[in-house]
Amino acid sequence: DPKESEEEEKEAVMTTPPDLAAEVDDYWKRTIELLRGCHRHCYITRGRDVLDDCDSKLQEAAAECLKLKERVLEVLEEDLANALLSMEFMLCAYGNEIAMWTALKEDRAEQAWDYLIVAQGCVRGALKAHHIGTALEGYVEHLHRIEYAVFPPQTFVSSAHVVGHYDCSICGKEYGACGHVVGRPYMGRLCSKIPQAINAVNHVAIMVDNDPLTSDAA
Repeated sequence: DPKESEEEEKEAVMTTPPDLAAEVDDYWKRTIELLRGCHRHCYITRGRDVLDDCDSKLQEAAAECLKLKERVLEVLEEDLANALLSMEFMLCAYGNEIAMWTALKEDRAEQAWDYLIVAQGCVRGALKAHHIGTALEGYVEHLHRIEYAVFPPQTFVSSAHVVGHYDCSICGKEYGACGHVVGRPYMGRLCSKIPQAINAVNHVAIMVDNDPLTSDAA
């Protein structure tokens, strides 16, 4: 019953612990300080012990974030859930950059590249999830400079597939039949399209520029 469901949601919101928002705010302040501290060590010249310490702290913070988000989801606080999702992405971004520098120190260049790409994707996720993600706007350029200064020029391709339909990652319905929009946050999750019944590859295009985010395909 939709009305009954609405009443349950209202009741849940009304019973939100008054200190929950304060806890999230405190966690955010501690997280941003952690990220600033780790940022000072995001260089290949840092010792392995320093990088490992940063990685350990980021993992601990990520675990705390997940537990806090579980509590927020119990009381249906969507804005707080989306804010914590953004923080998850931030921690993931820095964790992958740390892993990238560690891989480079161990001559694992291919894996280092993969870590960089994941870090860049996490930054985009943080920006989409909540407005607090704008704290990473300068970090976008930082990762972009690493891509061009540390790694050799890359050739990117874009493939076009013929699919039967897409499902919504939020509700599971066929995308377009629901009201969810790709890239928007819903209760601590980003909406995406899940391809179903992939029938064929239509074409593969080589990108004109080396930056797949800003260039057109030829």
